[in-house]
Amino acid sequence: MKDELALMKQVKSELEKALKEMTTERDNLQSNIEEQSKSIVELKEKCANLETAVKESKNSDKRSKNDMNSRLIGPALPPWLLEEKKPDPNEIEKLNNTDPATLRTRVIDLEGKVHELKQLVTYREDVILRIYQEIQKKSSKLEASEVERSSLSAQVGILKKELNALRGSGRRSEVGYPPEIEIEIERLRGKRDREYQRRKRAEAEMDEMEAELNEMKEKVKKMEDELAEIANAPKPVIHAGDPVDKARIAELQTVVNQLRLDNESKRSELFDLRSRFEEKSAMLESLSNDIKAKERQVVDLTTELTNKSSQLEQTIKELESVRLRAIRGGVETERWQMDLNSVRTSNRFLSQQTNELRLRLTTTEEQLNEARKNLSVLKNRGGETSALNGHTDPELVKEVAELKSQLGNAKETITNLEGAESELSELKTKYDALIVQLKSVKQNTSVNNSTDSERLSQLLSDLKKEQESSAASAERVSQLTKQLAELETTLSETRQRLNGVMSENRRNDLEHAAGCQDAPISPPTKRARRSTRSSSNPTSQDCTSCTELKRQVDSLESDLAEANTKIESSVFELQELRTKLIAASEEASKLRLEITSLHEKLAAGNTSLKKLRHTAYAFLEDTSDPVLGEQLRQQLTTVE
Repeated sequence: MKDELALMKQVKSELEKALKEMTTERDNLQSNIEEQSKSIVELKEKCANLETAVKESKNSDKRSKNDMNSRLIGPALPPWLLEEKKPDPNEIEKLNNTDPATLRTRVIDLEGKVHELKQLVTYREDVILRIYQEIQKKSSKLEASEVERSSLSAQVGILKKELNALRGSGRRSEVGYPPEIEIEIERLRGKRDREYQRRKRAEAEMDEMEAELNEMKEKVKKMEDELAEIANAPKPVIHAGDPVDKARIAELQTVVNQLRLDNESKRSELFDLRSRFEEKSAMLESLSNDIKAKERQVVDLTTELTNKSSQLEQTIKELESVRLRAIRGGVETERWQMDLNSVRTSNRFLSQQTNELRLRLTTTEEQLNEARKNLSVLKNRGGETSALNGHTDPELVKEVAELKSQLGNAKETITNLEGAESELSELKTKYDALIVQLKSVKQNTSVNNSTDSERLSQLLSDLKKEQESSAASAERVSQLTKQLAELETTLSETRQRLNGVMSENRRNDLEHAAGCQDAPISPPTKRARRSTRSSSNPTSQDCTSCTELKRQVDSLESDLAEANTKIESSVFELQELRTKLIAASEEASKLRLEITSLHEKLAAGNTSLKKLRHTAYAFLEDTSDPVLGEQLRQQLTTVE
């Protein structure tokens, strides 16, 4: 049996060790699984982030592609450039035989076409630069995505190694990957394949964009070649002919030169007018911005006025509540005075009762002294067991002992009554001190009430003044709003006038150009600049009105600042009054507590005195009852 028990113990210890090892292995496996789950969660988050980034890049690619298409579309090429014209061999002769007016119009058309071509070239250059920048951005994004893909592939390799290690550790139980990890691996593989396909699509889109760029470059080169051909077109050859033709050609050349000079002068005048118009429009915009700012200031000031009026109304309500509190405080002081009067009457009644009790105690003391004398006489005659009429009476001895005890009790009652008298004197002194304190409190409250009433009257007068000032400021604000409306109308009128002046100037320029074409040609003369006094006068009036408005707004702001200072001072004074009232209410509550405690003490004294009176009456009526003596002794102890 002993051997079997030892074997069982060994087996048990081995099993426990095996269990401990299994538990440690289980804990390690659980920790590894938790780490793997955490890493899988992190990979999920990274994959989700990559998916969102790829989606955003795809959307941005689509947007950029659409934007580039729209940019590449841009302004359409002019139809005259797309038309394929065959060169005319007789075009030079036609030009020699044409009128100067048609030549002039032809030259103007050619200049406009050259300007359009220059604009197209600059636009195409901007488009090419933007496309190049977008290609650089896409290449940087692709590089970043490749870096992220490489990091993800490295993480996947690490996870594979860890999973292989876990698989090797799990071969004991002949179990492969857990189903959750296999599902996650398949999902990650699918994501990797999708990412690869998306990258291929992005590369294909980039190739398409490069092809479109090359096409655009070819188109731009063609346009540049066409422009060069147009610029390097052969000039019309002037054949040596009649002198009349030569003179006509010279006249035509002079006319063309004069027209160019006139056109340049008109252009300079137009540029001057445009600059003036832009200056005036900038001035008008600045004025409109100033007026809008002033309108906002006026709106802010109106809101401040409404807030201040609401604050003033709240202060008025608070002042009324303070006045009501003062009235309630007066009523409470009157009630306290009534309570004090009632306490005085009760004290008088108690003093009368104590005097009566003193008289009765003096009578009882006299009776006790007589009893003592009788007892001393009896002791001298025969002691405690002396014979009365020749017989010893034990009842008489008992009565004598009872009388002695009653005498001792009476002495104790006398001492207790003396202590009660001392307590009553102390209560009287406290009562007198409380009366003095109440008088001082009444005086202080009366003084404070008078000062508070004066201050309330002052605050009410200040509030009335503030209300009047707020009404005046509201009127001023309404006037300012009216002035702003008038200024807006004047601004609109000035804008209409400026537009009319500009339209008249353009009309005059067109009429002048038509007259120059019809009339005989003369050398260009500088035109006198038109006076802009008609447009500057309303603007000067607007400036003066704006300065007046600024002054009025500044004065209104100063008035508001003064009103704010006054309101702040009144609020500060109200807070001081509130603190004083709170202190007075606290003192009143303390006095109430003291008075209630005095009432309780007096009530307890009254009850104890009544009990003493009843017991004393009973003791005086029946001095032979020991129970009454004990009750009187207990009551005296309670009174103490």
